[in-house]
Amino acid sequence: MAHHTYPITIEKEAKQYYAFSKQLPGVYGLGPSVEHAKDSILEAIRIYILRCKKTGRAIPARRSV
Repeated sequence: MAHHTYPITIEKEAKQYYAFSKQLPGVYGLGPSVEHAKDSILEAIRIYILRCKKTGRAIPARRSV
């Protein structure tokens, strides 16, 4: 299985943490803590990549930090 690496940003908004990656527009995670937001976006990225593979769409290029 191929591994994909994308940098993510986590920001606090009110009482929630919001996680996103500039390489994956529309893919984000939310949670009451940094750890929950991170887990949420990792699951969202996994689902996004699986959907890309299933539909034949290109998986966005990974980027180094």
